[in-house]
Amino acid sequence: MQYSQFTPYSFYEAYFAKRKLQKLTNKKLIYTTNLTMPHCDLSANTIYLPFVHPLTLKDLKILLKHEELHFKYTKYTPDIFILSNNLQRPAATVHKALNYLEDMYINKHISRNDLERIIKKIGHEKHITLFYHYKDDERKEAIEYMKEIGELKEDINVDEAVELFNEAIEKREKYDSLEEFVKNEEELVSKIIELYNDTNELVGSGPTPQSNTSVPPDFDLLKKFNKILRRFRTITRETIYEEKMYGKRINRKFIETPVCIKPFVHKYDKTTVHKPNILMLIDTSGSMHGRPMAIAKALVMSILQNCNAKAIFHGQYIHAVVTEPSQVKYIPADGDDDFNTLRVEEAKKYNPDIFILISDNIIDKQEALNLYDYVKSINANKKYYLVTCDDDPYDYKFFDEVMKRIIVETDEDKFIEFLKKLVAQYV
Repeated sequence: MQYSQFTPYSFYEAYFAKRKLQKLTNKKLIYTTNLTMPHCDLSANTIYLPFVHPLTLKDLKILLKHEELHFKYTKYTPDIFILSNNLQRPAATVHKALNYLEDMYINKHISRNDLERIIKKIGHEKHITLFYHYKDDERKEAIEYMKEIGELKEDINVDEAVELFNEAIEKREKYDSLEEFVKNEEELVSKIIELYNDTNELVGSGPTPQSNTSVPPDFDLLKKFNKILRRFRTITRETIYEEKMYGKRINRKFIETPVCIKPFVHKYDKTTVHKPNILMLIDTSGSMHGRPMAIAKALVMSILQNCNAKAIFHGQYIHAVVTEPSQVKYIPADGDDDFNTLRVEEAKKYNPDIFILISDNIIDKQEALNLYDYVKSINANKKYYLVTCDDDPYDYKFFDEVMKRIIVETDEDKFIEFLKKLVAQYV
């Protein structure tokens, strides 16, 4: 269901609801006005709740209880990226499957009536997270429903899927945390993950792309970047023919087809050209929140609109591969740097001609070294480091060995020259 179908709480409603809810928890409570499901950040001791209608205060208390149970039973989040590498599945798919699995286990501690009321309000029917409360026929209906909405693969056997989920819920009881369960039951977990369709959505245990940590792009800068890129962009084809004409000049005019005069000779020079493939890596840590992320989003959206490009947004709570400008708008900036989880194989398969790192350069020293190794291993003709804050707070000179550094707002001439090169042709 889309956000447009929900109405955010008014400021006063949200304020008084939060005051009442905060008394029920010792966790940091953050409310958002464009989420439809709650989220928790185990490491930051934070719960995110959706303050939208038609959810009532009673519903929010149930969702708060659900997230409190996550802190009690989930405890530690397994390393999604290591698991995704072992299973050769996208990290976002693994994260989604484990989230649903843990919700099934946690929801057994909440009444069916309360859960069904909330699930129906946000537009679902037999949702898989209520699996524990359902009878056999209802469990099959829940699997069918998840297939219809595209979460589960269409060709899976419903009876086998029910058996797998039953076994998972039963075995989950033996372990104190989700991390222990995943480590000891990896074969079972991998079978369950195989039931899900792959996704390139955001991955992480913290805020989602619709959370209040999201910063909109600077639309004035977006227009400026678009204007520069479109001005210098040339229309290209796979082959270009250069035509040169030779003939006789009579009375200061060329005559093309006179019988008594030698006709024009057409000479063709064939040249093969292509636009450069561009790969961007964008830092989504909390230090990017605000102006640095607004600049980054404007730049990424402009490059995606005008060039052959892909963008990887990466941080503690996020790993998203983006190809459409519309996907950029709601990506949040939150959490710590997490460059040691980047996979070089993912970057290499895009075969970039140009690699661009976008960050505010507020990076821990060890993470900066991890990032240096990652960039060094990428085989690209040109590599750029765009710094999105006015000053460069950490002067990591070793980045200059592998990338050309440009501070976006102060090195204006260098930055415009950089934009021109993005639309140049490779011959």
